[in-house]
Amino acid sequence: QYSIMRLAVSCIALAAAFAGMSAVEGGELHSYPNGVPVRRNSYIVEFHDDAHDAHLDTVRNHPSVKVKHHHGHLFKGMTVTVDGAGIPQQLSKHQGVKRVWPNRIHTLSSSKYSGKGPSQTLHEKTGLLKVAKEFGLDGKGVKIGIIDTGVDYGHPDLGGCWKEEGCPWQYGQDFIGDEYDEHSDDPVIKPNPTPMDCN
Repeated sequence: QYSIMRLAVSCIALAAAFAGMSAVEGGELHSYPNGVPVRRNSYIVEFHDDAHDAHLDTVRNHPSVKVKHHHGHLFKGMTVTVDGAGIPQQLSKHQGVKRVWPNRIHTLSSSKYSGKGPSQTLHEKTGLLKVAKEFGLDGKGVKIGIIDTGVDYGHPDLGGCWKEEGCPWQYGQDFIGDEYDEHSDDPVIKPNPTPMDCN
């Protein structure tokens, strides 16, 4: 009976060790080949799905790290800037961290559409090319309205601004607010000052 009890305790301890292993062990530091453009001192830190807030706090509270953006829905991680050459390596060893890699710069092509290829065929079938030619429409002066849960206009890739000079977000309104519940018989409608994404 004593041996069985010792075996049971050992199994419980072993199971607990395996359960916490993925969130406890550190991750990897990735790098890009020479010539690939990256943002200076900017890195993306990805956490394990089962990482706890305490693991995230070790990165947030690092004296040489500044969190620029926190991702928590489809991707569990942070975009950070670091002060020091060895900091990314340190972060990759933190508990709960899955991997760390430089924040790569992606550039969109500025070349204009040549008028050839699948898009041309699609525009012909829908009559778009005919309408554009007959009425002289080229899209200039057109304002685009988006009906959605909102927009994270504070994200640097989306401008990081709201109604400032040169900012792409000059118009917008929140119609219902974050407290609205579509399943409620008496939903609360309290619009926010700006249409920040409620998700």
